[in-house]
Amino acid sequence: APVTDGVLEVGGRRLQLPPGHWVLTGQRELETVGSAHGAEIWGHGVSAWATLVEHGQLRAIVWLSLPVQDMRNVRRDEPGCSLGETAIERLNLSSQLSRPECLAVYGERDLQSAVAKRSPNTLKWLARRHVADPGTLVRFVYKLRSESSYGGFAIVLPTGPFDSDDEARHWALGLRESLRSFLEHRTSEARVPALPGLESSGNAMAR
Repeated sequence: APVTDGVLEVGGRRLQLPPGHWVLTGQRELETVGSAHGAEIWGHGVSAWATLVEHGQLRAIVWLSLPVQDMRNVRRDEPGCSLGETAIERLNLSSQLSRPECLAVYGERDLQSAVAKRSPNTLKWLARRHVADPGTLVRFVYKLRSESSYGGFAIVLPTGPFDSDDEARHWALGLRESLRSFLEHRTSEARVPALPGLESSGNAMAR
């Protein structure tokens, strides 16, 4: 289904995606657990995928994961960036084990490696529309947990718009600046930074 007004909404939080005709290509409910009055309580979260295709070419794939209800120590799994993956850059931004915050940039060989295990429905949607595999991609991941909420965001982009790994790192830091308060639920609205342009033909991110 089309993403109405380009906004992903979970639990009253609204994330404005960059301009374009985004389509919701994957969504599932998650079980969350937190605590209240010394006991564990259960709630729900949502994990959603949205995809942007322009002129038959993949432009971006976005993933957002948030709880529907905030509660003390709410969690779904351990936020953070996988230590089992080779990253172009990985920053652990919190010294508190109970409040992890992580930002990472990964190189992906192709759509299969970037999406197949994470959102097979998205991969099937792209195949049904005969969207060509753009080849090497870059995947940005930002996750954190606050006292009463958690958040996860990822975006997969073709490598063409980036002239260097340093340019990708800089874009990733802008992602954190735009989304941190939103994922912590100190604000209920945020905007994903503008997608990098298509004029560059650099392939420095290929791995």
